[in-house]
Amino acid sequence: MNHRRTGLAKREQTPVQSVCSRSGQALVEFTLTLPILLLLLAIGGDFGRAYFFDLSLRDAAFAAAATSRRPPEATRRSPSKAM
Repeated sequence: MNHRRTGLAKREQTPVQSVCSRSGQALVEFTLTLPILLLLLAIGGDFGRAYFFDLSLRDAAFAAAATSRRPPEATRRSPSKAM
């Protein structure tokens, strides 16, 4: 039989090299996905801040509407009768 080499021979890796190769790959994947995860976290925080602002504004509007419904006599403070 005539065996011919048709390319580079496949170099076998030792167990230590294959572990280092896998951990290096995991580090590269983590480095590529970390900015995306941080961006999603920042977007979630921004939506939470906007929602809190909306609730605060809505509560203030309801309080103003409730105060404006009262007659003027009910909104004035009467002097203390304790003296």
